[in-house]
Amino acid sequence: MVELQLEDEEHALLLLSTLPDSWETLVVSFSNSVLNNKLTMAVVTNTLFNEKARRKDIGNDQSYALVIEKWGRQQEDNHDRRGGRRQSRGRSTGGVIAIKLAHTGLKGTLQNLDFSSFQNLLRLDLKFNNLIGTIPNDIGIVCKLHLLNLSRNSFNGSLPLSLANLTKVYELDVSHNHLSGERPANIGNLSNLSLLNLKDNHLSGGLTVGIGPLSNLVTLDLSMNNLSGPLPHQIGDCSKLMYLSLSNDQFKGTIPNSIGNLLGLHRLLDLSYNSLGGEIPPQLGRLTSLENLNLSHNNLTGSIPNSLGNMVSLLDINLSHNCLEGHVPNTSVFQSAQPEAYGNNNAFCGNIEGPRPCIETEQKGKHSKET
Repeated sequence: MVELQLEDEEHALLLLSTLPDSWETLVVSFSNSVLNNKLTMAVVTNTLFNEKARRKDIGNDQSYALVIEKWGRQQEDNHDRRGGRRQSRGRSTGGVIAIKLAHTGLKGTLQNLDFSSFQNLLRLDLKFNNLIGTIPNDIGIVCKLHLLNLSRNSFNGSLPLSLANLTKVYELDVSHNHLSGERPANIGNLSNLSLLNLKDNHLSGGLTVGIGPLSNLVTLDLSMNNLSGPLPHQIGDCSKLMYLSLSNDQFKGTIPNSIGNLLGLHRLLDLSYNSLGGEIPPQLGRLTSLENLNLSHNNLTGSIPNSLGNMVSLLDINLSHNCLEGHVPNTSVFQSAQPEAYGNNNAFCGNIEGPRPCIETEQKGKHSKET
């Protein structure tokens, strides 16, 4: 892949005429004129369908990669004005394979973008812009897409069911928008997904369908929505997960024992700010690579399982605002945690700051009983 900053059309055409056949991809850079809020989806649409415009810098600001084109080399006779002889010149036959317009202040909607013209599109990155309206159902036509990032915009409406057609996509990020309605159950069709981020929307419904098949997930963030119902035990089938955040939703029921099967969890397990009840499953102690655990602001009861002392990689833990009680494990992360990590519970005891020390009878009684 070759990245170019094109100053004018003459230089662009001259360079394109001399590219060797082995160069199959080209990043065409455009001016970041959007710093002055000049770029709209109408301009982008016109540019993508105008081959000359795709090769011309439209301003003098710092350039920004707009599209990547795949150049299938096709011979075309052209007259060499300088030498009076004919020469071969390659031209684009493959079409756009990526559109990258992140952080450009892009305005407008996607309604007039003809997705059927981008059959070879692999990456669509429009994050951190000012796009509005709904996500068109036609987006499902782009069946070769590997990455779709529409995060940090102002999209509304529901997620189109046609997303299930993007069976090759490995990264889907529509976080920080105003999307509503139920999470499409058929999202489970996207079995190649390694990242699914729906954070900070208004999505509703449950997770009872469509999570288990996503066995390649590494990052799953469904936090800050209106998702409800129980956490499905099938979540334990996502064995490659390293980051799991289901916080700030309306989940009820108990924490599935199967979460203890997610042995690759490393960066985060966050189930905070829900309505989860019951006891903390001792199977969580198997997550020996986990660095951050947040179960705060739920309705959890009982004591902290002694098995959680096996979580030797923990750097931060928060169990506050529950109905927990009893002995705090004698491992470093529990002993060094700030008092706020245990605040607003029933009654903890142990050699930690804040709670009172455990007495002998308590340690042998219900407070030290392993769940």
